[in-house]
Amino acid sequence: MIGNLGLKLRTLAGRPITSALKRSAAGQLLLVVLSPLLARLYTPEDFGTYGLYSNVLGVLVVVASMRLELAIPSAQSNRDATLYVMFSLLSSLIFSVLFIIALSIYSCVFTIYRTDILYYGWVIPLSILVSGPANCLIAWSLHHRQSRSVGKIFLLQSIQTATIQVISPLFVNGPIGLLISLTFGPAGGLFHAGTMWVKRLRRIDLSIDLMRNTFLKIWHFPVYAVPASLIARMAVHAPVPILFGLYGAEFAGLVILAQRVIGLPTALFGRVAASFFQQYLGNSLKKKHDATKGILGITFLLGSIGGITMIVTIIFAPDFFSLTFGTSWRSAGEAAQILAPMYCMQLVAAPLSQAQIIAHRMSGQIKVEIIRLLIVCLSIFVPNYFEYSPYYVLGTYSIGMTLVYALYVLAAFRSARTL
Repeated sequence: MIGNLGLKLRTLAGRPITSALKRSAAGQLLLVVLSPLLARLYTPEDFGTYGLYSNVLGVLVVVASMRLELAIPSAQSNRDATLYVMFSLLSSLIFSVLFIIALSIYSCVFTIYRTDILYYGWVIPLSILVSGPANCLIAWSLHHRQSRSVGKIFLLQSIQTATIQVISPLFVNGPIGLLISLTFGPAGGLFHAGTMWVKRLRRIDLSIDLMRNTFLKIWHFPVYAVPASLIARMAVHAPVPILFGLYGAEFAGLVILAQRVIGLPTALFGRVAASFFQQYLGNSLKKKHDATKGILGITFLLGSIGGITMIVTIIFAPDFFSLTFGTSWRSAGEAAQILAPMYCMQLVAAPLSQAQIIAHRMSGQIKVEIIRLLIVCLSIFVPNYFEYSPYYVLGTYSIGMTLVYALYVLAAFRSARTL
């Protein structure tokens, strides 16, 4: 299965990516294999706190990095791509400093509103400082045809994350081990890519005029792509914090574990597929080629994987979770059943979701993201208002997001036909 996907993506992107795909799959599989152990080292409340911070981070990193990893695939030169990484690093650094200042002021002035959750606030700026530039370095490595390096980065990120999450409970209690992995996990494997980027940067004769002229080529990304991506990330990451607030850390923790397991196909294939599809679409944009054939191929392939996973999850999930993680986690299996259709469509839509941004059709992407966020909010708050059960709320959310992901696929086909 992995080899077939690698062959298909290699055909689409023109890159020897089989090795990258296998390494990424191995790393993500490691995280899922360790989940039974983690379920015994951490409580549902710990997973709920981890889910809250990881989802907040997923939203903020979009603003911090200015979404410049999407500009790198269509960069007109290696120099431009190298400078885009520098812009992302500077932006992430500034945002992190501002966040620390804001958090310090809040902690000092509004002491009455402080909760235990805020005690882990230091995780956010440190994680932003790593995650934003890390995404750009991966895109930069692909731009320089370093497919094997990308696979190594994905694998080492997973290994470093897993190591931190497993070892930390030996020294500290609570969710700290999970939270620390948000900061140091993404740094795994970036030393080589970072070293190569620094060498490239040193060869550039930097000047204010050069940086200004280069930034003017991508000014529309922070102006248009950031709002579109911010709305998209809010739609993706808002549900867990909302469920945390409505139903408590325990229910949110059950949902987090369900997402971790049922999201395995997306974790195994989606990230690599997205990285190489972005590069493929960027090349098609520069050469004015129709990308429809490539989208059809990746849609069919990922849809087949997602469909099989959905059927297996619906039939076996509760018994699997009870047997693997313990009887206290059986409810997580029931949550996985409910979310199965959504994750099937997410696997297909994830690589295609940024097609309009890469194709420089920002207004269309913003419209899609606004619709998505509205559906997320309505699907959660309306049934909650009428006091339906948390699992009923989860079901309406799953249905709504399944329809939204189908809309993503249609939007991607539209962008591909009109490159």
